[in-house]
Amino acid sequence: IISIIFIFSLSTYFSYQRVIEFYKINNQNIILAGQKAKELLPKNSLMIAPYNGDTTLLYQTGFSGWPIELYEIDNIIKPYPNNPIYFISVNFDKYTNDLMGKYPTIFKNSDFIILKISK
Repeated sequence: IISIIFIFSLSTYFSYQRVIEFYKINNQNIILAGQKAKELLPKNSLMIAPYNGDTTLLYQTGFSGWPIELYEIDNIIKPYPNNPIYFISVNFDKYTNDLMGKYPTIFKNSDFIILKISK
């Protein structure tokens, strides 16, 4: 029984050490962007937060939404007439730059941008 408890304790400890690394956020800009979104945007907002399909940016904002690039944004707006939709990004890539030309900017600095998509 002692050896079972010892093996179980060690396996739990080493598993924890491996898994905890997946929960560390190495990009401080994601946290700052999420804080700014919570500060500026209404509580019933929906968010488009592309970060290569990773939900970390969307999670930090505290809003529901989409963690991917959406190319048919008009189709997304129609089912949610009562919710304002915003776009947030920490990457100034081609997709973000294209949207910057189409939609008004709510907040922008060198680290991230927030755009107003609807309403």
